Amino acid sequence: MIELVLYREILYLNAVGNFTDIYLKHGRTERVRRTMDAILEELNSDFFRSHRSYIINLAEDRRILRGKNNTYAVIIGDSESSAANADHGGTHQGIEIPLSRSRYNVLKNILSDSVE
Repeated sequence: MIELVLYREILYLNAVGNFTDIYLKHGRTERVRRTMDAILEELNSDFFRSHRSYIINLAEDRRILRGKNNTYAVIIGDSESSAANADHGGTHQGIEIPLSRSRYNVLKNILSDSVE
């Protein structure tokens, strides 16, 4: 069955081999047999590849978190999506998505946000 997924419902995407898991608001997850590159070509400019295995929706509330040893993460989520955080491995404070060092400056410029 083919199901339409609205951009605004997508929190993030995660590559799993030749499949991509699409994590949606309200705790839903859809798995599609498509590569991240193929999906990224179809998404609008609200989406950003934060890591080789992750694409995030920049329309969601987000912040950059600096970890130890020059590691970074993007924390996404707001009050509407926080109910889904437990299902997606997050907390009430948001879902932590890896951010590669090579993509850090690009995202920082896009968000004009400060690192915590």
